[in-house]
Amino acid sequence: MGLVKRAIVQWDRVGGLALVLVGLGVLIAGCAGVSNATETVDQMSYLISGGVLGLFLLGLGATLWLSADLRDEWRKMDHLQASVDALSASLASKSAVEIDLPDPSLVDA
Repeated sequence: MGLVKRAIVQWDRVGGLALVLVGLGVLIAGCAGVSNATETVDQMSYLISGGVLGLFLLGLGATLWLSADLRDEWRKMDHLQASVDALSASLASKSAVEIDLPDPSLVDA
């Protein structure tokens, strides 16, 4: 599978990774802006814009990545459920197999 096709199929993981990287970049840019600013007002604007936006992007990216992992788990669970249903239907349709149970009157109570 090509890289572009895989990226399209795994769009949520690619988006999550991109958001995390952009969030880290915004946090680093905010830290650099705060360290280079001399006025407290300028430092606060860098801290608010860089810090809040960076943390938001990090959280959004992590949530997107987690939703991709959960979707994979649900897909596996659906596959297992379909396999169990097919096996159950297959066993139910086999009427030739009979189980010999003991006569209930012979069993001690």
